[in-house]
Amino acid sequence: MKKIEFSKHALLRMEVRGATKEEVELAIRMGEIVSVKQNQIGFRKKL
Repeated sequence: MKKIEFSKHALLRMEVRGATKEEVELAIRMGEIVSVKQNQIGFRKKL
């Protein structure tokens, strides 16, 4: 399994949103894939 590296911006957004690295990693690995912007994807998981 590949290691997930977070940018400074992503870490800041996690803090603002009250999410942990573990929750975000879980969403990336096991969440639903959603379209967010042109040529980009996002991941969603209800915790």
